[in-house]
Amino acid sequence: MNIQAAPVPRRKQNPAAVKQNIIDVAIKEFSAKGFAGSSVNIIAEKTDTSKRMIYYYFGGKSELYRAAIEHAYRKVLGREGDNGIEQLNPVQALEALVSIPFRNRENLVCFARIVAGENLLFGEHVAQIEGFRELNEPARLLVQDIYQKGVATGDFQPGLNPLIIRWFLNAIGTFNVFNQHTFKAAFGNELDGPEGQELLRQQMVKGLLAIVQR
Repeated sequence: MNIQAAPVPRRKQNPAAVKQNIIDVAIKEFSAKGFAGSSVNIIAEKTDTSKRMIYYYFGGKSELYRAAIEHAYRKVLGREGDNGIEQLNPVQALEALVSIPFRNRENLVCFARIVAGENLLFGEHVAQIEGFRELNEPARLLVQDIYQKGVATGDFQPGLNPLIIRWFLNAIGTFNVFNQHTFKAAFGNELDGPEGQELLRQQMVKGLLAIVQR
């Protein structure tokens, strides 16, 4: 009598985990090669799933790219929300915001590169991300709230546009990451190591406070 073995049940994948795996790989691939230089085939090979599932969850390369950008922004913006900055006094809060990109420099590499790549495309894809401005609104409101508290306590001078503070924070963070190699090649590595980065962080704190304080 032939006894057939019971069929082995297929392992059911967690859709959320599958999508996250795809996004994580896509961020690294897009940040390294840009939109044009990246391939869904290569991304699929580096994931725990298949090309078919990438198209099933995201629809195509452009949609995956936009999802990767959105996730990268959410991750970086989340760092500001997870540091208890709102509980600090205004001066301490601005110092904490300046410090984030210096103390998370290596974790910001992919973000800085994917943002730089999108700027080369003139923001074509972020303009198509539904709710992209709303996604970034908490970052603007956080700085606005800190500034208004500082004005109320007499620490900051009135009449400034808080969006300029936001620009300053974004500028120093991204420049320090994606310009590190060209800056080092041009001027040496004096500011590249831990001591140099700490010195630079301290000076950027002083620079921002010089703008906002009375």
